[in-house]
Amino acid sequence: LEIIAHETPGTIDIDITASAVLTDITADLNFSSNATPGFSGGAFTDNSSIITILEGGGSYFTVTSEDGLVTNTYNVNVTRLSNAAQITGFDITGQSSNNVNETLKTITINVPAAVSLTGVTPSISKTNANAVITIPSIPSYTEGDAVTFTSGVALTFRITSEDGTNIVDYAVTVNQLSNAAQITQFDVAGFTGSI
Repeated sequence: LEIIAHETPGTIDIDITASAVLTDITADLNFSSNATPGFSGGAFTDNSSIITILEGGGSYFTVTSEDGLVTNTYNVNVTRLSNAAQITGFDITGQSSNNVNETLKTITINVPAAVSLTGVTPSISKTNANAVITIPSIPSYTEGDAVTFTSGVALTFRITSEDGTNIVDYAVTVNQLSNAAQITQFDVAGFTGSI
């Protein structure tokens, strides 16, 4: 669990993985010395107390000062992060066709010979906008950066789910199609013609 408690009393934000369980858990809270903690779902005496945090609101912690004059309440907001990690579209300027093969985790793009493969900024669609795209062979790459492709050579694009639990690699191959359109040899009835 990633827990962010705001400095001003009132809210605790928790980002959890898609598969995280919030029932019968312990919470590690740091609170003012000699203050008394409490929890909306039952007794909370220390960090070994077993609690259940409700998604969608309704759970909160309280902290009461040693003198009993001040009590602050912290509402718990839970955000369940997505574990989706799928590239659903991959486009580059000038392409004539593309194919995303989810089974093989390959993406094949065909472009005319005149399309430059240097400094290309792909437009990538994914199942979750918060998933992160990287290129393992280019550590400095972040989504939206330009990249250089080599025709016919696969470049690995990695997608990591928002919750960090699902990582999928896609082999992206851009094929620069030939623009040659000539007759190079002509044979008829055993005779070779000149071109």
